[in-house]
Amino acid sequence: MPAGFEGNFDAILNGDGAFAGNCYFFKGDSYLKFDWMKDHAAPGYPKKIADGWHGLPEAFRSGLNASVEGFGPRSGKAFLFKGNDFISYDWTSDRTD
Repeated sequence: MPAGFEGNFDAILNGDGAFAGNCYFFKGDSYLKFDWMKDHAAPGYPKKIADGWHGLPEAFRSGLNASVEGFGPRSGKAFLFKGNDFISYDWTSDRTD
């Protein structure tokens, strides 16, 4: 893991669909894409959340509290949490719902 991404993450999320096989680590206003098969961070990371996660409201571009992958009727979705709010992210369209 690159410097600054050894621990104390805000949220962690496994990718789905075209993003399957990757894990996303969020910390502050940045995120890291980790490739499970290669067992290391993808080149060029970390990046700013605002640059890679499309359509997120300003409040969700830093300091996330948690994340979870959808299941069943919510498969293909990621849910990002901050405070009392959450946002749904669609893996297929690569943007918030």
